[in-house]
Amino acid sequence: MKKINVAYLLMPILSLLFLASVAQAQGILSTKHNLSTGQAIAGNIRTTNGTGEVCVFCHTPHGADTTVAAPLWNRLINTGGSYTPYTSPSFDAGAANTAPAPDGTSLACLSCHDGTIAFDALRNLPGSGGFNDPAVSAGWAFERVGGGAIGNTMPAGITNLGTDLTNDHPISMVYANALSPSSASGTNDHATGFNDPPGGISATGDSYFTTGVKISAGKVQCTSCHDPHRADTPTFLRTNNTGSALCVTCHKKNV
Repeated sequence: MKKINVAYLLMPILSLLFLASVAQAQGILSTKHNLSTGQAIAGNIRTTNGTGEVCVFCHTPHGADTTVAAPLWNRLINTGGSYTPYTSPSFDAGAANTAPAPDGTSLACLSCHDGTIAFDALRNLPGSGGFNDPAVSAGWAFERVGGGAIGNTMPAGITNLGTDLTNDHPISMVYANALSPSSASGTNDHATGFNDPPGGISATGDSYFTTGVKISAGKVQCTSCHDPHRADTPTFLRTNNTGSALCVTCHKKNV
């Protein structure tokens, strides 16, 4: 019987994974998440004396923070207890009408978007000898392209959420615990008020709706609605929200 070389079987799979990673990196180049010296997107932020590397602002191949639920995480984070979560009389997915403390991939997003952590607060800087545990700021300067210096944290504006999340969509709650009536019923439960992904909700992995909206390990996170690697939408939305298409992916509001 002729032996099959396993390496030949694996090569197409490895090639696809490599091409996928290259495509994501190429996509990042033309987005606002490219903070490197080489980017030139009008109105975007870049470092003026830091690095031309793109991925390093979030990821590192070595020495990653394994406590963060994001791949090979390279940034300093705040703990979930650093934030005031969303609360509302109508919120019904947690204790006392309040969302839980942020966790998972949301903490990764907030490491820039809460405005308290420097863009260059990295564990592993480019080149050799730049590993820091815990991560520290490298002291790089940042500017808006064509707009002058801004310091090295997220400038004021809608992308700077702060640590008070009471006026932002709730995150880190267990999606299956979310209860609500639809706009046409008075029944307050999950099945009446919410859609579930076609394959159900995984408690450990990612579950996707056909629109691309994602439930992460059973929870709603920042990355449920936003894909930080997308280049085709200015706000990184996973699907176009025309006609509230993004909102009604989850919410049954009969709009």
